[in-house]
Amino acid sequence: MATWTTELEARVEVDEELKGALMAALVTAFPEPKPALVFGSGRLRARLEVEADHELEAARLAADRFAKALEKAILELLPRGERLEKRRRRRRKSGSSERSRPPVSGPAESCS
Repeated sequence: MATWTTELEARVEVDEELKGALMAALVTAFPEPKPALVFGSGRLRARLEVEADHELEAARLAADRFAKALEKAILELLPRGERLEKRRRRRRKSGSSERSRPPVSGPAESCS
């Protein structure tokens, strides 16, 4: 068996507020040895080392580990993303309700 280094890339859209949390979740989601991870411009790149007899088997193992780790990290972040979205909806809702209220006018004065 040989050690193979495989580079994988995925397009990932993540809220700015969750980028750091995603990277932390990914690091913990991967088994040892931990891969080199780079995230930028909507692309997540990982360099994994896997033990396999053949290059094709190594690529399959690396892709499987990458997919499982990404899924695990996303599932870990779902509650945080949902809370963030609820907060944003509340802000938008409160902002739009304030804007949609008609101007309040004082009591009309009679001119006699």
